[in-house]
Amino acid sequence: MKKSIVLIIALLLHRSALFAQATASLSLTGNSQICSGGSTTASLTFTGVSPWSYTVSDGMQTINGTSPTSPVFINITPTTAGTHNYAISSFSDNNGQGITSGSALVNVVTNVPATPSTITGLAKVCPGVTGVSYSIPLLVNVLNYSWDLAPGMTINNGQGTNTVQISFNNNFVSGNLQVAGVNACGTGAFKSKSITNDLPARPGTISGLLRFVPVQLELPTL
Repeated sequence: MKKSIVLIIALLLHRSALFAQATASLSLTGNSQICSGGSTTASLTFTGVSPWSYTVSDGMQTINGTSPTSPVFINITPTTAGTHNYAISSFSDNNGQGITSGSALVNVVTNVPATPSTITGLAKVCPGVTGVSYSIPLLVNVLNYSWDLAPGMTINNGQGTNTVQISFNNNFVSGNLQVAGVNACGTGAFKSKSITNDLPARPGTISGLLRFVPVQLELPTL
């Protein structure tokens, strides 16, 4: 009876050890945009017993390595334009294979963003007005948008996006609002919109006599 109990305990301990060995894990994270010919990094975070061995690939570039520490950053250099999805092909720690999760997305662009087609918004505004909305259509392969303002304009909301709210000070007369897309390759060409104040035009010449001759009237005597 005692031998049976000892055997059962030994089996349970062996099973627990096997389960503990299977808990090693590897998580891959990364999300970036690079210009063609450039490189970026992705992060590998391990659990389990070091050293850890891994293989990461997007189907074209394969990265093999062994690390005694966690996390580790790997260098990624895609060879073609477009979106590359790097995944874990294999992973093991000192006790054997483990579980994996995550991926790293890398978008490779070859040119700066295209010029915005048009800026939508008022061309005439009242000095002192606030929260006037201006926008452009979304551009492809853009990280953010760069707005350039004339004196008297201030962005209240939306800096870096394709839609902004702008305030105009009380002395605003006229100026250009400009915007361009920005990505890993640089800043594209700016689109410009001319904006003027909506005050009435200054009157022209005032017509009328500049001088007049007083006239003395003589009343008849009764």
